[in-house]
Amino acid sequence: MIRLLRAANNGWYIDEYHSSHNHSLSLTCGEKVHWLSHKQCTRRIW
Repeated sequence: MIRLLRAANNGWYIDEYHSSHNHSLSLTCGEKVHWLSHKQCTRRIW
């Protein structure tokens, strides 16, 4: 898990990093929409 924050110059920086999760990872966007924090699943741009 990372926590991104907006910098004063409108850039982004990582405020927190945790390598472990408190839940199993979702494999698809359909699974992610069930998580409150992932209601809007975005497509990969790259």
